[in-house]
Amino acid sequence: MEIQTDCGFVYAIAPFFVYAIAPFYPPPPANFPHKTPMRPLSSFPPLLLTTALLSFLPCAAFSQAEDATPQEEEEEAPAEPPGNPNIIVFLADDMGMGDIHAYDESSTIPTPNFDRLAAEGRLFHNAHSPAAVCTPTRYGLLTGKYPVRSRLKDTVLRSAYDAPLLDPGEETIAGLLRRAGYSTAAFGKWHLGMKWNNRDGNGIAQPGVETSEFTTADVSFNRPIIEGPLDCGFDYFFGIGSSINHGPYTFIENRWGTELPTEIRPETEINGRPFREGWIAPGWKDDGQGAAISRKALDFMKQHLASDHGNPFFVYYAAVANHFPHVPPDSLYGKAVKGTGGNDDEAPDRNDMVAQNDLILGEMLALLEDPDGDGDTSDSVAANTLVIVTSDNGADVGLFEPIREKKGSIHEGGHRVPFIVRWPRTIPEGTESSALIGLNDLYATFASLTGVGEKNDTERDSESLAALFSAEEDAPGRQTPLLIQDKGGKDVTYAITDGAWKLILSQEVPLELYHLEEDLKEETNLVKEKLDIVGRLTLSYREQIGERIENLAYSEFSIRSKTINDDDLYLFLSVSSKQRDKLMIVTAPLMAPANTALEIIIPEFPQAELDAFCKEKGLTHSFIGIGEVNAGESSFDGFFRVLCSDGKWDKTLIIPFSWNPLLDLSLGPESEWKIEDR
Repeated sequence: MEIQTDCGFVYAIAPFFVYAIAPFYPPPPANFPHKTPMRPLSSFPPLLLTTALLSFLPCAAFSQAEDATPQEEEEEAPAEPPGNPNIIVFLADDMGMGDIHAYDESSTIPTPNFDRLAAEGRLFHNAHSPAAVCTPTRYGLLTGKYPVRSRLKDTVLRSAYDAPLLDPGEETIAGLLRRAGYSTAAFGKWHLGMKWNNRDGNGIAQPGVETSEFTTADVSFNRPIIEGPLDCGFDYFFGIGSSINHGPYTFIENRWGTELPTEIRPETEINGRPFREGWIAPGWKDDGQGAAISRKALDFMKQHLASDHGNPFFVYYAAVANHFPHVPPDSLYGKAVKGTGGNDDEAPDRNDMVAQNDLILGEMLALLEDPDGDGDTSDSVAANTLVIVTSDNGADVGLFEPIREKKGSIHEGGHRVPFIVRWPRTIPEGTESSALIGLNDLYATFASLTGVGEKNDTERDSESLAALFSAEEDAPGRQTPLLIQDKGGKDVTYAITDGAWKLILSQEVPLELYHLEEDLKEETNLVKEKLDIVGRLTLSYREQIGERIENLAYSEFSIRSKTINDDDLYLFLSVSSKQRDKLMIVTAPLMAPANTALEIIIPEFPQAELDAFCKEKGLTHSFIGIGEVNAGESSFDGFFRVLCSDGKWDKTLIIPFSWNPLLDLSLGPESEWKIEDR
């Protein structure tokens, strides 16, 4: 049936319709410029426009009705893909895998929110902190670099007055995300150094002036902090300058203390552990740090979602718990804390601090689901918020039974950490991964996820794990072995692992090699049985700490490392120059410190003998490489592979050799030289 209409009548009565409904149109709000209860007609342009559109719509519908059929429905336009996710990195302090039920059902600590995150996201079993203590880990996490690249050669920074570890202008994950349009904020424990003005205002306060190494008398709290979090990519900071047990005992907001410290509190012992000597503000409460810091984090998220919800936020929440001394509050957010952490352990107050972190995480998750707190979750941002929970090192108390040792150790208990990720937009619920992860990989991962790319202002040790934050449950982790250090100090010990194998290099004890897939407790040292693995991981270790062999290309090699004398294992590797016209042999004592130079030996290859042999056989020769090498007591035996051609490069000349590092290279007799088809 054909539908026809004349729209002129509708247009004609529209103005009268406006006057008819005007008395019923609601008055303007109190802050509107017009204060009269009824608006003059001139104040109704939106109403006129609306009425005109309403009068036009029937005409438009009728005019197209002749071409429509009752069965036809308008196609729904595809929704635009969501933008970059909000990101929360929740870094607990000294929390081990054994503290969380999702990792260890025997844990007595209630962790419902950590467990919920694992049930709604992905649980990782092979994640590692860059170090087995906090300061170097925080450096690695924020910069994407190994701690060995920093100036810190001791264990951790001793105070909030230590010089910053982060160089001005050095991009952190916060700076990277700010380039991607994020609002960035850090909360909690900084412990990466910052500069305070001295009392005269003509220099920088130095720790140890008229006090212990943990504080200084010569500091001004009436002047702004220099080179703190706001100089490292963060738009906002609220927290403490160092650790929970280091002064100054006042909160820092951006560049200023929130309350002026008025006196130096002497060292105070709680639960057998010290709160160090330090400046303290009158209103400071040792057990109130978690509550104050978490409320600021929640306020930041809430305000951002209310006023700037078009852009994503990044929250780096570095919890003060559960570092010693353990001082849990009685309650937090209306829920009990003290006495709820499972008290059948050697450190019940510590467990309460773990429970406090779980409560804080729960508040964050609730806010994501209902940002304005009105009970309506239609404004939830949880689906497009990437939440990462991890720890700066292993637990400081107790053991997680499948692994060896705890905080400070180079063994797995020191640096294998919980790592739980929830991102409903891409990660399926209740999934797990055994892929190798380093916390220093977050830099490259965020660069990949946001598409802004890495800033090449410095050398980094970060690999993108973006594939692991997707539906691919079996996505691979790092492709390069991961370097880890222990608590540091003058005798720092390193480990390098590819996930399956782990080599421990120390100046104090013999080399250790463990096959983690079969020996997670690190009980069987396989150094002597797997020297090829020792050599491969040692080479990677030296490569990654910057000891590269410039202008060289590695040939294929098989390492058969062995003692040259009774004390040292040596790495033997063949390389060639980029021109591929020389043989070079590289050796290094595996026990040597990281900064020990590799020794590059260029044996004088008997080129004349090779030229004469190939001329006699009618061959042209090109690249010299190394075949399998066998280690004797004081020398190496193997063979060269020489690429040859009698018209096309289809032959290989095999030349046996013997090399003694203390003597010369010698070739086997020509009767043993062989020409093989490739």
